[in-house]
Amino acid sequence: MDQGGAQLIYQILPGILAGLVTLLAGLLIFNQPKKYEKKKGLDFVKIFGYDQIKKEAENAGLQLEQKEFVALVVGAIGIGIFIAVIINNIFYIIAGVIAGFYLPKFIVMQIRKRKRLALFSELPDSLKFIVARLIDYGSIPKAVEASLPDLSSHIREPFEKFLNSIKINLTVEQALYELSKEIKIKKFTDFTETLFLAHTEGINQQSIATLNMIIDTMVEDVRAVKNLELMAKKDKKDLLVVIIVSWLIPVALSFLNPNNVNLFLDTLIGQVIMFLYFLTTIFVIVKGDEYISLNLDDL
Repeated sequence: MDQGGAQLIYQILPGILAGLVTLLAGLLIFNQPKKYEKKKGLDFVKIFGYDQIKKEAENAGLQLEQKEFVALVVGAIGIGIFIAVIINNIFYIIAGVIAGFYLPKFIVMQIRKRKRLALFSELPDSLKFIVARLIDYGSIPKAVEASLPDLSSHIREPFEKFLNSIKINLTVEQALYELSKEIKIKKFTDFTETLFLAHTEGINQQSIATLNMIIDTMVEDVRAVKNLELMAKKDKKDLLVVIIVSWLIPVALSFLNPNNVNLFLDTLIGQVIMFLYFLTTIFVIVKGDEYISLNLDDL
C-alpha cells in the first residue's frame, strides 16, 4: 500500500470504529422486548441466529438468555475491533463479526458435550442405587424416590421429572418412555425396557440380574469412552502445537522488512494474508475439535 492509501485508512479508521460502536450501542438499547408488536426491521439477535442457538441450548438442558447471547456477540466483535486498532488492520473488524456468529454456538456445544459426558459417566452408579432398592420396595417409583438423595446432580433431575410424570397420572410405561427420550442413551433405553418388563411380570432375582448385566455393559462403555477421551485430549494438544508453530512463520517473516516496511502489517496484501490466516486458524480449531472429539450422541 502506498503512503497516500495508508494515510487515508488511518484517517477513516477512527470514524469507522466509532460508527460501529454507536450502531451496536443503538441496537442494544432499542432492541428491548416491548409489550406491543414489534415492527419488522433490523433485529440484532435474529441476525446472529439467537433463536436457533437458544433451541440447541435448550436441547442440551441449558438456558441461554438474550443478554448473555448479546454479550458474547458484542464481546467477539469488540475483540475484533481491538485487534484491528492494535495492528492497523481493518479486516479484523470483519473477523470479529464472523466470530460473533460462531462463538455462542461453539460455547453452547462445548458445554453440551461436557454435560453429556458427565451424564454418561455417572449413569451406571446411579442406576445401581435404584436397582438395589427394587427388591425392598417392589415398586419402580418408590425405589427411584428412595434413591434420589444418592443420585448425582446430572441424573437426579431427569428422575425427578419421571416421578412428577407418575404424579400427574402417567403410566409407568409412558413415564419410562419419556425418561429414555430425555437421556437418549441406547443402553439406558434397553435398561428402561427391561425395567418395564420387570414391572409387568414381577420384580424378582432374575430381572434384577438382567438389569445389573445391562449396567455392567454400561460401565465397560464408560471405561472405553474415557480412554478415547484421553486420546482425544492428546490429539487436541498436538493440534494446538501445530497451530502455534504455523503462526511463528508469518511472525518470523515479518522481521524481513524491506525499506523498513513490515510485509504483514503495512501492506494491503499482507493485511489480507493475515486476515485469511486468522480465519483459517479459527476454521481449523472448530473443525478439528469436531473431528477429534467423540460424538456422544451416537452412544
